[in-house]
Amino acid sequence: MELEKLVSQLVQKIIQEMKQPCDTKNTLVLVNTSHGMDSSLLAQLNQTRKLFFLEDDRKNVRFHDYLVPEMTCTQMVDIALGRASDFITQLILDRLLGGQTVTVVEYAYKKYLDTAPEALLRTYEGYERQLTDVGIRGFEYQDRQTLRLRQKVVTQQDLAAVVQQSRSLIQVAKDTQITPLAIEFARDQGIDIQRR
Repeated sequence: MELEKLVSQLVQKIIQEMKQPCDTKNTLVLVNTSHGMDSSLLAQLNQTRKLFFLEDDRKNVRFHDYLVPEMTCTQMVDIALGRASDFITQLILDRLLGGQTVTVVEYAYKKYLDTAPEALLRTYEGYERQLTDVGIRGFEYQDRQTLRLRQKVVTQQDLAAVVQQSRSLIQVAKDTQITPLAIEFARDQGIDIQRR
């Protein structure tokens, strides 16, 4: 009898704990710890959540969200098409199908913004929009200040939107036209303009 009572009390306590909201946001980072993530990113993430990596012991840990430090071009296409070509894409698809949040820090195609043909960049931007539509979020850096504008003509209104986003640096193509009012506005607001 004593054992049954003890087991019953233990089960009740476990059930109560499981019903309690979890204050700590546990995040599974979909890489091994040896991946070499940026230290400032890790510091930012560690302020708001407890990080676990694939090689960590994750038994009995409930995750609030899942983080992909860098999504390759192949992974983008595969997930947009709903297929899993590797272990990570399978994990991502399983989480999305289960209604869980997946966040991507960087998309690998963005490394080539300066060199890739515009049509190819638009293709990958389309994949990125598809991934957003299926539930993948982009990671928002607290200190990210650069914004790339793709317009052929940049106006004062475009730069006013940059200011509203708390950005201080914009990148434009070499052949982008910038109106005189926009140039004056940028100077007054402390916005640097880089031509690429």
